[in-house]
Amino acid sequence: MKLEDKTLNRDIHFCEEITEESTKELIKSIVDVNAFDDQQEKLLAIYQRNPIRLYMTTGGGSAYHTIALFDHIKASRTPVHIYISGYCCSGGFYMLGAAEKVFAYEHTSLMYHQLSSEMYYSYLEKQKQIVKNREELQKILDALVLDNTKITKEKLKEINEKQVDWWMDATEAKKLGVIDEIIK
Repeated sequence: MKLEDKTLNRDIHFCEEITEESTKELIKSIVDVNAFDDQQEKLLAIYQRNPIRLYMTTGGGSAYHTIALFDHIKASRTPVHIYISGYCCSGGFYMLGAAEKVFAYEHTSLMYHQLSSEMYYSYLEKQKQIVKNREELQKILDALVLDNTKITKEKLKEINEKQVDWWMDATEAKKLGVIDEIIK
């Protein structure tokens, strides 16, 4: 597909787990639209970038790929608007803070939780390394939430200490600044 054909439709559908493969496709789509818009700005003095519309339903996935997606959405010169429906959990929740605007359908459920993983190594030193790495990664993820929502450090600490999944509906998410608008 030619770049010009692909960018005519700025709708991207992401209804899957956040994995290396799905991340690669989503990043490519965002980069392609930005490259097209960059070309158009050089050709047309009055060119205006239309937003990328990312329609998302995800249960989350890889923390590192979540951060990669966050960074690409946040750095996009073309605005990214995320539309969530059904559920947006874990890594998907973290990604929302990168968008220029976030819209949630009224029956959408959102879920934040602390980083989780299983350790498969039997060597104590390797386990210590993994724990240290996970603690640093959790600090990065928490900063994404704190910097891009109205959720307080105290509330995040409370949820993390309880080690529970924090489910919220669209109304609570709007009050907390996680989303901008509810679609009814």
